[in-house]
Amino acid sequence: NGTVDITANPQISRGKEGQFLSLVCVDSGVRFDHGTGLSMVQSAGYLMRSGDISVFLYHTDGTVWEEVSRSRGWRA
Repeated sequence: NGTVDITANPQISRGKEGQFLSLVCVDSGVRFDHGTGLSMVQSAGYLMRSGDISVFLYHTDGTVWEEVSRSRGWRA
C-alpha cells in the first residue's frame, strides 16, 4: 500500500461548471500537487492518507478543480 503520485496533466479530468467531486482515500496514499488542473488549499501539494476526504469544485473559467474542503481521517 504505497503512495500514488498523480502525474497526469490534468491530474483529474475536466468537469462541468459547478460540479462537485468528493475523493475518499482508501488504503494507499494519494499525492496531489497544486497546478495542472488543481487549485489546492494554501497552493500546496497534499498527501491524502487512508480515511482522508477532499472535496473539489470545478470552474470552467480557469478549467480548474478548486479544493474547497479537506478532512483528515482517523489514524491509529
